[in-house]
Parts: sequence; structure tokens; C-alpha cells
Amino acid sequence: MKDLLNSILKDRRATFLIGLAMLIGGLWLFVQNVYVSSPWHPGGINIGPVTLRSGVFVLPLLAALVWLFFRPGSKAAKVLACVGLALIVVYVVMSVNIKLSRVPVIEWIGILFLIVVGAVLTWAGVNNKQIKIK
Repeated sequence: MKDLLNSILKDRRATFLIGLAMLIGGLWLFVQNVYVSSPWHPGGINIGPVTLRSGVFVLPLLAALVWLFFRPGSKAAKVLACVGLALIVVYVVMSVNIKLSRVPVIEWIGILFLIVVGAVLTWAGVNNKQIKIK
């Protein structure tokens, strides 16, 4: 059995494809066990005693777009646009609730095994590293 695995893992493409299949399978199983919800109410994010409304996060992007309209070559406007986009992404991520479903521990161990070993085999296939099973 070890000889068969070692002969398969000598081939860089086979290592990559096996690792990619394991990684995709593990991530698919993980995604199937996660529930994502978002509150559907107009509100904001509480940072200490201050509540920032959702419209506040769009203002830097709008200011940057106006600035870029009048001065297209401005690097500061491009930086402000990137900051505005980053703020919107952070607001969306902070407003989402992520919950893991109840599954047996052995299933989580299997999912994590598929993800980690798949990532290692994919990395080894891409970087032309040989893995030898002892």
C-alpha cells in the first residue's frame, strides 16, 4: 500500500489533482455545515457607545468617485476609493451572522483532515515537492 501511494505521489500532477479534490471536497463539506444569516433591519454597527449608520460607510467611496471625476490622475482619490470599498466590505462582513451546525466530532475531524491534507498536497503539487510516506 505504501509503495502504491509513494508511486502516485511521485507524479506532480497526480499529487496536485488528488490534493485539489480533497481540498474542494473538504471545503464543500464545511460549507454545507455552516449557516449564514443577516439581520434585515436598517441599523448600523455599534462601536462602543457610538452607533454608525450604514450610510456612513458609503460616504468615503462617493467622495472619492467625485474627486476622481474632477481629477482622474489623483493618487489620493484612488487611495480614498480603496478605503471606501474596504469599509463597505468590513461593514458587510461585520453585519453577517455565521453559525456552525451540530455535527459529531468525528465528522469535523474528517472535514478538517480533508482540508488540511488537501491543501498540503495541492501545495506540494504546485511547488514540485515530493512527499514520501514512511
